[in-house]
Amino acid sequence: MRYQKSFSGISIANRSVEEMKRIGVPDVQANLWGRELSAFLPNVESGQTLTAIYAPKLGTTFYFEGKQIIAQIPGSEFSKAFFGIWLDPKTSAPKLRTELLGQACPPPLFNETC
Repeated sequence: MRYQKSFSGISIANRSVEEMKRIGVPDVQANLWGRELSAFLPNVESGQTLTAIYAPKLGTTFYFEGKQIIAQIPGSEFSKAFFGIWLDPKTSAPKLRTELLGQACPPPLFNETC
């Protein structure tokens, strides 16, 4: 994601927790992941990027500015919750979800049938 405004890492983590809860992640789990996110997410300035990549055997790897690895969270449950912020059918941004998915099926991580 390329940010168009400046945000603190804490505010990004807090918003991620809110959105995870919105798609059905239990409060306790979302809060645990939020604490983990707030421990490594940097403050971002307008124009900077944070990238998250899911790999089935590795989990989710986070990069700052495309090259610096800032964290890796193993497992698919976090990945499903985190990427679900934009890709889950219950996302708060359904138009963005449609644009991201285009005419394709959601990634297998979401186990939806087409």
